[in-house]
Amino acid sequence: MILDFIGASYWSKNLASIKVDGCWVLIGFLGGVNVENVDLMDLMSKRIQLTGTLLTPRNDEYKAALTTEFSAKALELFNNNKIRPVVNQVFPLDQIQQVHEHMENNKNIGKIILKVD
Repeated sequence: MILDFIGASYWSKNLASIKVDGCWVLIGFLGGVNVENVDLMDLMSKRIQLTGTLLTPRNDEYKAALTTEFSAKALELFNNNKIRPVVNQVFPLDQIQQVHEHMENNKNIGKIILKVD
């Protein structure tokens, strides 16, 4: 499953990394909304389920219910190490400038953690 907050600029990377019968959910478009030269056969040959949604216009009750449902289904998987977040690097808070440079230069694959003492 891919939860895509970025959109257009990650289209090719996501398409290359998703497995056959994968689920791809577009939930943001920080990297743009237009993807040029999309070959729909690429999606169909992998039998990808592509869904798009936005949470911003949803009401607070919907968001709370979604959070509760996600917690009920996913937290156990995290606790049992069946799924894990990909952590790129842990930085101390006083290196925040380096963190931004690291991120802006696309040096990370996975999450960047800020450690607060």
